[in-house]
Amino acid sequence: MFSFQFPEEVKAMLMPVHRFMGSLLFILVVASIVTGITEKLFFSGNYSELPTRAVVGNLLGLSVVLYAVGIGILIVEPSFKKVTVTEDYRNLNE
Repeated sequence: MFSFQFPEEVKAMLMPVHRFMGSLLFILVVASIVTGITEKLFFSGNYSELPTRAVVGNLLGLSVVLYAVGIGILIVEPSFKKVTVTEDYRNLNE
């Protein structure tokens, strides 16, 4: 909330921890979503017959996993890294 008051050295020191904790939280949320969908479908009755409800649940789970993979690629790929204003300005002047 008051991070603008911290010195730049402190912000730079905490950034790797912030990124790791954000990624970990995202992975845990996706796991919770997929587990919840699976549990709801499995305990709702005749899952082995694969009713329409199960197909929709499976597609929802698959879409959540594909979304998570896309976000994971954006997090890991260095070309999608945020460029600071000074770096961007420096690149334009070269």
